[in-house]
Amino acid sequence: RLSLIVFDFDRADISPHNRRMISRFVSTAITPESSVRVTGSTDALGEAVHNERLSAARAENVKAIILEARPSYRSLEARGIGEAPHLYDNLLPEGRFYCRTVAVEVRTPLK
Repeated sequence: RLSLIVFDFDRADISPHNRRMISRFVSTAITPESSVRVTGSTDALGEAVHNERLSAARAENVKAIILEARPSYRSLEARGIGEAPHLYDNLLPEGRFYCRTVAVEVRTPLK
């Protein structure tokens, strides 16, 4: 599980550092048998509809990087959940920062 692909406030673009981190993770963690779930979230600031769209855009951007590294990969789900007050405390700036994230969960059956 890769959980801390963090984003700037109200942004869905991926920094060069995060791009490298995702690429390294993909090259070591995802096999053809894996299933991958990409889940984007936001902090609680702003309107809920905007936050849902923003979280979905974040997830889709991470999905695109995974597909750049593994173009033939097909078992990949990306979704946005909008505000994520349950992840970290949205009353603190640090908590809001860590809510602006995408988590990548890889499940690979044991052989």
